[in-house]
Amino acid sequence: ARRPVAIVCGGGAPRRRDGRLARRCSSAASCRAARYGECNGEPRLVLSGARLYGRAGWQLLRLLEARSRLRGSGAHAAAGQRGGGRRARLGFLRGDPLLAVEQPAGLAWRLAAQLPPPHALGDVARRRAVETVGVVLVRKRGQRAQRWREAPRAPHALAWGASEPSTNLLRAFYEPSRHIPYLMLWPDALPSKMRAWAAGAMPDGMIQEQLACGCMDGVPPRLDAPCGRVMGDVSSMFVVYLLEWWRWTADEPSAASLVVELWPAARAAARWQMDRSAESGLPTRLVDTYDGLRLSRYNVSCFSALFHLLAMAAARELALSPPVRDAAFAAECDAALARGRAAMDALLWVEGRGYYRSYTGGEALMSDSLYAQVLADTLGLGALTSDAQVTRHLAAVLQRNDSPYGLLCQTGRYPLPAGAGADNSIWMMANPNWASLSLRRGGDPHKALSVVNKTFGWVRDTLADQWNVVAVYGGLGYGAEGLPAANSHYGYHLVAWHLLFALTGQVYSARSRSLTFAPALRGRFELPVLVPAVAATLSRGSDGECTLAVAAAGSASLVLHTLSVDGVAPPAGVLPVKLAPGQRVSWGGGAGARTKVTLSSLKPVD
Repeated sequence: ARRPVAIVCGGGAPRRRDGRLARRCSSAASCRAARYGECNGEPRLVLSGARLYGRAGWQLLRLLEARSRLRGSGAHAAAGQRGGGRRARLGFLRGDPLLAVEQPAGLAWRLAAQLPPPHALGDVARRRAVETVGVVLVRKRGQRAQRWREAPRAPHALAWGASEPSTNLLRAFYEPSRHIPYLMLWPDALPSKMRAWAAGAMPDGMIQEQLACGCMDGVPPRLDAPCGRVMGDVSSMFVVYLLEWWRWTADEPSAASLVVELWPAARAAARWQMDRSAESGLPTRLVDTYDGLRLSRYNVSCFSALFHLLAMAAARELALSPPVRDAAFAAECDAALARGRAAMDALLWVEGRGYYRSYTGGEALMSDSLYAQVLADTLGLGALTSDAQVTRHLAAVLQRNDSPYGLLCQTGRYPLPAGAGADNSIWMMANPNWASLSLRRGGDPHKALSVVNKTFGWVRDTLADQWNVVAVYGGLGYGAEGLPAANSHYGYHLVAWHLLFALTGQVYSARSRSLTFAPALRGRFELPVLVPAVAATLSRGSDGECTLAVAAAGSASLVLHTLSVDGVAPPAGVLPVKLAPGQRVSWGGGAGARTKVTLSSLKPVD
């Protein structure tokens, strides 16, 4: 029988792991080599904190051997005996079942290509076909192994991507980084999550962090058992998700009914935000996505403060929507938003240096403290503070926090180099969010894209490890510059989806059937356009002619009553229009340009 060896990067002497010898790389150089497929000359297995137990896990290893044609290589997994049964420790892709073996020849066998995550598949038979491979077999502590099935009342239970490298389920603060592709590609998945979060709300209205706990521990004994920390970007995001659903989904009866159903929970969440902000106008001592910074130690942090303003702006829009019509609460949100803006200037804005301090009581500068503004821009809510302040803040961040690998998370709290801490590290949200904010405010597109490409290019071209984009990379001065530091297969970099909206300047409303663009690029271009269940492109030719072409759509076509690029709309008689896959509409792009309409077998909607 083969005795596999697991290779683990890091210093120190060899140690035992799961009954097998686990050799450690002796230097950072050999660890870098490991990412390319070997460590001290041995083939390397990509490991994860997640585990699969029982015969199904072992069968999956054998499947790996057969499919990758690597029989006999002797480095497929760390396997051993536990409780009389075989155990296999396998890799995961943000919680989705995934194995990967890297060989010196550079071959990477990826199960994800064969097995897409079940929650991404609409067909029940296809989901079950994925499950039968055995990759979803888990074991609860003290119980026999059992299959994690989709409960009829909780389809969100299959959203393993939310469990990250731990067993936490659907962490609401983490969803913003990846919710755009979820909502655009699988919009029907949102109501289930929203109902589960609402059902687990605290009596005071706070939405809880996650639907099941178990960080770095065993699988929780049951799902839909909300728990977690008191956070600044959870209750606020619940309100935002509901507004996105209302504004972006085209099925009006369904959209309206969900808003009516969940408005009490959203209203209570917004009220919780107000109560938490009673002292100064901004919420106090909240944890947030950047938990490693421990900003809850301070009275007010800029990150959570901006999420509060976002929640007030979103709650106001929901309160005024036709399904709700709560003008009194909308007025309360307006007042809270105005008070919060004043507090931002009084407590956090550093006029002389032109940036928002990361927290009260210091002069630290956090690279991604304005993340909530990215979400506001994509949703069409406008500036939460002022565009002038955001622009100055971005300039200060780039000048003070830049590094060869990306923006350092935070500077000014400790002198650099400050060792391996959260401040002196690179979190994968900061650079793409910086670029999105700059593009929305008329920044140079080439400069903005070069900022995001600094981190993405480092991972893609130098580390050559796009399969495992981690949450955090090493900072400066402690021997791990730019190297993966924390949380494998994380989704922070997925905030880059907002760049698509920032490049086109897209604002979409399913309620008014309106789609407008203010492209950041001049001259000729072709850019992707996304609305829920529809993929399209927007292009502009050298003669100024603009074309909107639908490439794919779900069950419904794209129906538009309003369409414009930089304020220029198709001529009279073209709108309203219904665009099915393969159809397009073209029109002149500016004064003096030749007006031309191409409907490609299209007819105006009656």
